Amino acid sequence: VFVHGLGGDPIATWRSGTDENTSWPHWLALQFGTLIGVWSLGYAAAPSKWQSIPFFGGKDPDAGAAMSLPRRAENALDRLVGAGIGQRPVCFITHSLGGLLVISILRRSADSQFAPERLQVVEQCRGVLFLATPHHGSRLADLAGAIKVYLPSVSTLDLKDNDDHLMDLYEWYRSYAPSHHILTRSYYENKETKGVVIVVPRSSADPGVAGDTARGPTPLDRDHLEISKPRNRQDQAYIGSTQLIRLILSGEAPESGPG
Repeated sequence: VFVHGLGGDPIATWRSGTDENTSWPHWLALQFGTLIGVWSLGYAAAPSKWQSIPFFGGKDPDAGAAMSLPRRAENALDRLVGAGIGQRPVCFITHSLGGLLVISILRRSADSQFAPERLQVVEQCRGVLFLATPHHGSRLADLAGAIKVYLPSVSTLDLKDNDDHLMDLYEWYRSYAPSHHILTRSYYENKETKGVVIVVPRSSADPGVAGDTARGPTPLDRDHLEISKPRNRQDQAYIGSTQLIRLILSGEAPESGPG
């Protein structure tokens, strides 16, 4: 299940071009065939409220729309359950805010002890691949909040550097993932976006998971926007995703449940 980030799109986020030949999800579908199902979760996560003002907005009905991370997680978990996600082993591939959303979804799922259809989402989770996910937040969100004219959305403000809610999610995942054998892989940007800034530095991109289910964060020669758009199937992030999926399919990924 692909999960995009702030200002992202369920299709365009994962394409380096304009057609299916440049689409990461389509490459995986072609490579693994009927062994896997490939999904992409779409949700409204506008970086600024300006997009909701008619003069500035486009034709997108979700322009300017956003929910706080806890509310979006509740909404997304319900959508995943409705689509049958959790009935088979699940691997999430995430970009930026999408990684935080997935952790929040998994936590809500884990707390759903009396709702089996919700609980099975986390119980069937076998792996998560993070791309430039700001586990400790991003200073750009602080800057956006300080520049009032920008009118940052609630999704942008959720990414404030060292936000208490993000720290709580970080501590939960770093403990839960290894004890429940969720394979964790992470990559981070090593190029400045627009030649100006590193949006998510290594220190924030590290999910903090230790042990044999995780690997240390890997730098890529991409900026924050490029990192989710492999140019070809030799891209390190794409190869990392295929290796992760193969581990899950081979059964080498331990079964979920207390370690």
